[in-house]
Amino acid sequence: MDDPSLAPKSPQQTLEPAPAGVWLRAGAFSVDLALIGVSLYLLEWMAWTISSTGFESSMPWIKRVGIPIYFAFTTAHYFQTPGQSLAGIRISRVDFHPLSVGKGLWRILLFFLFLPLFPISLITMLVNNRRRALHDFACQTWALEIPAYSSRRRAACRAAALIFLAYCCFQSTVSLADFLESWLAPNFGEIA
Repeated sequence: MDDPSLAPKSPQQTLEPAPAGVWLRAGAFSVDLALIGVSLYLLEWMAWTISSTGFESSMPWIKRVGIPIYFAFTTAHYFQTPGQSLAGIRISRVDFHPLSVGKGLWRILLFFLFLPLFPISLITMLVNNRRRALHDFACQTWALEIPAYSSRRRAACRAAALIFLAYCCFQSTVSLADFLESWLAPNFGEIA
């Protein structure tokens, strides 16, 4: 016999999907960045080994064009990036229709344009009940959790977000230490 407390309280609970949370989205983005990093590393290695072709001069353009295309194509074609697939997230328009390639490209371009406003976007995600960021509002999209998905995969994505956050903090600390050393070292040399 089924437990009545597990049954949905209203029909809206069965129809309304749950929005993806901040940590889950951050974990999915971390996985995507790792995949992009490995792909770009392999492309740069190929360019270095085949340096007579002049391929290495096109690497900046591959990065500028390839990264948005990666996010736009995977989101529009599969409704999720590989990182979002691991986390159990799909992207759709607010009317639950799938994204077109153009809408997916527009969404990721707005994401990168709004990146300097990340604290505002984060606050926006935390205060609205659909967990939509600024680029989601601008594109009329939202990130949804796929029901009945593996909690282990979601936990792995949250762990990836924490590892990425720790890496960013470490890099910031190293950059700050390098800056302080370069700024203070000439001044100490004059005193001694």
